[in-house]
Amino acid sequence: MNLAGMNAVTISDLMLQVRVGYETKERTQPQDIAINLILETDFTDVLASNDVDKDGVNYSAIRKTIESLVRGREFKMLETLADEIFKTIFANKRIERATITMCKPQRWKNAIPGIVMTRDNQGSL
Repeated sequence: MNLAGMNAVTISDLMLQVRVGYETKERTQPQDIAINLILETDFTDVLASNDVDKDGVNYSAIRKTIESLVRGREFKMLETLADEIFKTIFANKRIERATITMCKPQRWKNAIPGIVMTRDNQGSL
């Protein structure tokens, strides 16, 4: 089966408490970070096998991986955190490309700062 078009696993509004900020004082306390992921992949094998752990991208496992990645750590920039997430999730060779959007919803009263980064998995299947 050849599935035309983009297929993606998504995780929306993953809220985590993270020590992140360019200024040292911003990293003294964890703050809410909202993370959204679009993980592009081919659904052909997972549809045939019905086994997401063997042939797909398990969003529950991705969520747990990201939670473990940030636990007990601090990051100077959202970009650094996103880069670490890419390195970690690209261990799954079925993820061909990923887009990460993250923001600090409580940082300012009148706006929400954030970033968007997209990367290709150079080692994808």
